[in-house]
Amino acid sequence: MQWNDPDPLRWMAAYGAVCALSAAASAGRTAVLPTALVLVVLLAWLAAWSPALANASLAAFGSFGMSGSPEEEEVREAVGLALAAGWTALLLAVARRRRG
Repeated sequence: MQWNDPDPLRWMAAYGAVCALSAAASAGRTAVLPTALVLVVLLAWLAAWSPALANASLAAFGSFGMSGSPEEEEVREAVGLALAAGWTALLLAVARRRRG
C-alpha cells in the first residue's frame, strides 16, 4: 500500500480489515459475521475488477512496482484482491468450524 496510489484509503481499509481478522484468528477470537462481511465486500470489489484479469497479459506480472500501464496496475490490484479474498475465505472457514 502506498500513499501515492490513486485511492490509498480504500486499499488500506481493505487490507487493514483482513489484517485485523487475521490477528483475531491468531488470538483464537474468530467471528463469522465480520469475516463474512469483509469477504462479501472483497468479492464484490473483485467482481468489478474481473475484466482486468480476463484481459491480463504476462507483462503485468513482470514488476510489482508502480511502473507500467494503468491496465497492468489494475491486474496487479485484482490479484491482490483475489489473494485477500482467498485468505478471508479461509478465515471464514476457520471461524465457522470453531463456532460449531
